[in-house]
Amino acid sequence: MITQALAATNGAKVYITSRGKEALNKVVEQYHKGAKSKGIHLLVSNTGIARVDKTRFDKAGKPDWSSAKASYEHFMQSEQEQWADTFRTNVTAQSFTTMAFLPLLEKGRNLSPGYTSSVVNIASISGVMNGTSGGQFAYAIFKVESIQPTRMMATTLVEAKIRVNCIASGSFPSEMTAGASGEDQSPSSM
Repeated sequence: MITQALAATNGAKVYITSRGKEALNKVVEQYHKGAKSKGIHLLVSNTGIARVDKTRFDKAGKPDWSSAKASYEHFMQSEQEQWADTFRTNVTAQSFTTMAFLPLLEKGRNLSPGYTSSVVNIASISGVMNGTSGGQFAYAIFKVESIQPTRMMATTLVEAKIRVNCIASGSFPSEMTAGASGEDQSPSSM
């Protein structure tokens, strides 16, 4: 929807990044506006997005948060490697991708005097809420960690006249929420 609005409103050049090549190709095909339309396939892990592990409430049931022992047992079911993978996806990949685009963003800014180029990162409302996003500690923590680099880049790149923003959306039909949503809300039915 974001891509559609940007391309339709003013013909903005939109680069879409994705971990899934098949989904990326589908979006590029849908919003293709000429020979220069591109999608960029990122080779990063999707751990923390659609993984099924022992910390998902829809599989294991909600622990008794009033019990320190139950909270401890729930938290310790997370594997450290999952945390490292989630950090690579939500923080490292986002930061390096943004920095890799800086020369192109500068060129775009120079083509339209008076306008700035823009980076729009997508995070989650889980990054600004108190709580654990349904007991998924790594997910909630790293959404915080994907918002903070956006803030840092926004204040750092302001002198280069490059805007950096973050959309911290609430729950919407996606790979992660498909199990908890009704069939009419699954990504494939949209």
